[in-house]
Amino acid sequence: MARGLDVSPEFRKLIIKLYLENRSLRAIGQYVNKPHSTVQGIIIKYTETGDLSTNHYQAGRPSKLTIREQRSLVVSVVKNPKITSTILSQNVQEGMQKQVCAQTIRNSLNNAGNHGRVARRKQFISMAYKKKRLELSKMHLGKPDPFWGNVIFSDESKFNIFGHVGPLKVCRKVNEAMNENNIILTV
Repeated sequence: MARGLDVSPEFRKLIIKLYLENRSLRAIGQYVNKPHSTVQGIIIKYTETGDLSTNHYQAGRPSKLTIREQRSLVVSVVKNPKITSTILSQNVQEGMQKQVCAQTIRNSLNNAGNHGRVARRKQFISMAYKKKRLELSKMHLGKPDPFWGNVIFSDESKFNIFGHVGPLKVCRKVNEAMNENNIILTV
């Protein structure tokens, strides 16, 4: 039998039934049309564990981070979405005493649904100014279209006050692009 192919539970039950009837491995193998080494493996597993379930193969290398550690990474990213994966890997090394590269951190965050995206740029508006804009919009709510043709909008100047010029990435879930933690405030 090729490695990786599994024997159905009915075949396993039949093999164990024939084994309990004191038949030889080769006779059982000829009866079920399987190699005697496959029959031997099923019988050994049954005698050691008493289990008739199929083999559970592990695909790939085991994860360096436990599920609990992955959840703590997600919590730290939710608190601060602008934190980088290299800083997170340093935090893991200091706090959990594990050497983990930044790509492993990114992979575990991606599996949790948090992906690195370029943060949207949005104009910085203080709370007092937000209240004033809301009052102005409520005051002019029923105005006709010709009125708005005479209004001049002048919010198009760019000043770099907060210090970062290039694209800044944030780690966020889908449909969270406009949350206040996930945007870059500009003036």
